Amino acid sequence: MTASLISPLTTFGHSLTCIGASLAHSVVLVVSAVLNFAITLVECGIQFGRSVVTLLVGMFQSVLGFIVANLAAIVVIGTIYYVYTHRRQRGATVSETVKKLR
Repeated sequence: MTASLISPLTTFGHSLTCIGASLAHSVVLVVSAVLNFAITLVECGIQFGRSVVTLLVGMFQSVLGFIVANLAAIVVIGTIYYVYTHRRQRGATVSETVKKLR
């Protein structure tokens, strides 16, 4: 009678152990997949940044590139100046603008 009771309990315990090991293995694989995805995203972002820098350096190396770079700088500075003076003429402060957004 004892042997017939121990055998099913041993099989049940072995089954539970196998299920637990499979779940742990699945959790490790999911965590590994998430980390690999994050690493891939970071690598893609770095590669994109390098590509943009290479493009800009290639564009602005010649004399024509020098002229384009200066025009781009003038446009950026002019836009910032326009936005700044336009706000000042309206009399809006930063805190008033934030209050309007809320």
